[in-house]
Amino acid sequence: MQVKVSAIECNIVLQNSWIANVDNGAASKDELNHFNEKMKAYQAACRGSHVDESADLLGKQIGEVRGSIEQAQRTFENFHASNSQRNTIFSNFRKDANNENLEVFKNELLQHLSQTIVVKENRERYQKEQFDRLLISMQTSTLKNKDQTMAQFAAEYAKLIEVLIEQSHNWKCPKIQANYDDFNDATIKPLNSTIFYYFFSGDRMRRSFAQWMLASVRYPN
Repeated sequence: MQVKVSAIECNIVLQNSWIANVDNGAASKDELNHFNEKMKAYQAACRGSHVDESADLLGKQIGEVRGSIEQAQRTFENFHASNSQRNTIFSNFRKDANNENLEVFKNELLQHLSQTIVVKENRERYQKEQFDRLLISMQTSTLKNKDQTMAQFAAEYAKLIEVLIEQSHNWKCPKIQANYDDFNDATIKPLNSTIFYYFFSGDRMRRSFAQWMLASVRYPN
C-alpha cells in the first residue's frame, strides 16, 4: 500500500505542474482532486501495514522514476515560457492594439519576407529583387489594410511576387521561345534563306555554322 502512496504522490506532483504551466482548466483541477482523494484513502489504508520484499522493490523502481518526473516538470515550464513568448508576439493583433504597434509589426514582417524569400523565376539579381520587393510592398495599398486576415495578407503578397516576375520578363511569357514583339519579329527571322542553305548543304562545317546561327537567333541572350 505504501507503494501506491508513492505512486500517487508522483501523479500529484505532475498534475500540479501541468495545471501551473499548461492547462488550469476545470478538468485538470478535477483530476487533481481525484488524486488527492486517492492519496488520503491510501494513507489511511497503509497505517499498520507491513512492507514486504516485492513492495520494497516497487518502491525503488518508483524512486528511479522521480528523475523522469523532474524532466517532465521542466518540459512543462519550457512550454509555459514559449507559450508566453508567442502570446507576446501576437498581442499586436488584439482589437485594442494601437496603430503604431500594427505598423511596426507590418514593417518587420515585410522585411523578414523580403530577406528570406528568394524568387528564382525573377530575372533580376536576387539581391536587387529582394530590395525592390521590400520598397514596393511597403507602398502597396492592399498590404496596408489592417482589417484583413493573415491568409488575405499572404495572398496579396503572393500576387505582388507574381506581378514582379512578369514585370522582370517585360510582361512576356518566359516559357515561349523567341517571344518577341512585332518589331523584333519583323526584323529577326528564326529561319531565313542563308540558314536554310547552310543547314541542308552536304558540308559538315556549314551545317554546324547554320546550327550556331539558328541558336543565336532563337536565344539572343
